Amino acid sequence: QLLRSIQKIIIPKKYKESVVLLETNNQSGAGFMIANNRILTNWHLVKDQKEVYVRFKAKLYNTITKRSARKAQVISIDKEKDLALLDLGHDTSLLPFPIRDSTDIEDSFKVHTYGHPYGLNWSYNTGIISAKRNNFQWNYKNSSHKAKLVYQTQLPIDKGSSGGPLFDENGSVLGIVTFFQPQNKSI
Repeated sequence: QLLRSIQKIIIPKKYKESVVLLETNNQSGAGFMIANNRILTNWHLVKDQKEVYVRFKAKLYNTITKRSARKAQVISIDKEKDLALLDLGHDTSLLPFPIRDSTDIEDSFKVHTYGHPYGLNWSYNTGIISAKRNNFQWNYKNSSHKAKLVYQTQLPIDKGSSGGPLFDENGSVLGIVTFFQPQNKSI
């Protein structure tokens, strides 16, 4: 039981450096490694950009520097599902997040994320799945989106959390943080 408790603390921290800070001309958000050279994020962060600045977490401290910025190419987008795939152009030693088949997830399932809300980089949050929404539609200011499955969470997120991984206690990704309700940022 003690080993299991320790693992639950270690697993989220193990993937912290696999979450990146993304910066475009007018906004910033999160992305996460899904291969040694590939990053998954939201379309609404990259939109029509051909390349995006990527910043990696420093290993020994919580700050980042301008020198730490790298460029990644936007190689694929799915505007309707609000997804974008980036290529770094070189391999990293960062641990890619495994992807989980999430069809068995039910309400009250515990989930975790890392993001960069309001510039508070690499912030960790945990919460639960509060509902599953099939064929869910949502809108941003100038775009409409639809996904086959959306998880509604009780998980505090805010501007800068978009593009972060939604993962289980083993570090397996169930989804991507995409949007929140402005009236209640825990939904």
